[in-house]
Amino acid sequence: MKIIFLIIALLVGITTTVNAQDNTIPKSNAGIKLGYNLAAVSFDGDGESGQRHGFHIGIYGEFFVSESFSIQPEILYSQQGNKITNSGGTFTQKLDYINLPLMFKAYPSKNFFLEMGRKLGWQFPIKKNMTGFLILHNNMTLTVLIGV
Repeated sequence: MKIIFLIIALLVGITTTVNAQDNTIPKSNAGIKLGYNLAAVSFDGDGESGQRHGFHIGIYGEFFVSESFSIQPEILYSQQGNKITNSGGTFTQKLDYINLPLMFKAYPSKNFFLEMGRKLGWQFPIKKNMTGFLILHNNMTLTVLIGV
């Protein structure tokens, strides 16, 4: 966990702002992104697991290609997972990801934007020990993102 925060701090330290020569295009910028995650899992229409609380933290850079459009790559550490409680007890699955979103942003006005993009995520390897078998998971996800 300390290594993840060290990598993020290093990336924040070497992030630079790029300025375009054309003054009509807004300046590119970079920053730190921090947020709250509430994750759950759906099962083939049979129900949904309990929610797992977590957070995400990372860095982003926004690069304007024109006055109204920008591209925003990000790198985030994200805690996800789920919680299942039944008569046998409680099972909590903790999943940690490194996510790489790439957002395309449109600014119809100065203080309002629409965004859309893709997110590639790598799940940290996890180990489960179930009835004598050791199961190793190492997953990758690809997600579509849309926001206002």
